[in-house]
Amino acid sequence: MEVLKQSRFQIEVQQSLRSRGPDDTPCLESIHWRFDVQTHSKAFSNQCLPKIYLKISTDREAQYLESDYANLANLEKSISAALSLSEVRDDK
Repeated sequence: MEVLKQSRFQIEVQQSLRSRGPDDTPCLESIHWRFDVQTHSKAFSNQCLPKIYLKISTDREAQYLESDYANLANLEKSISAALSLSEVRDDK
């Protein structure tokens, strides 16, 4: 039963990601990410330098991004605020 719920959820998510707005905006297809940590270099012997690499694909193109955690957290807050704003506008 759990597998059936997951597959229904996956289908619903895919359908919602592929739906387009009235202004024909790009449609999100996938997000791939990788987390790398540099533990040692000549310049930074006692620091860990985490990096997050993202590939965001739409139906038109793919964008590659590199970020540190602080900027990625800020991006998540901005996207969450925009989504909540769009939900409020859709309710009206």
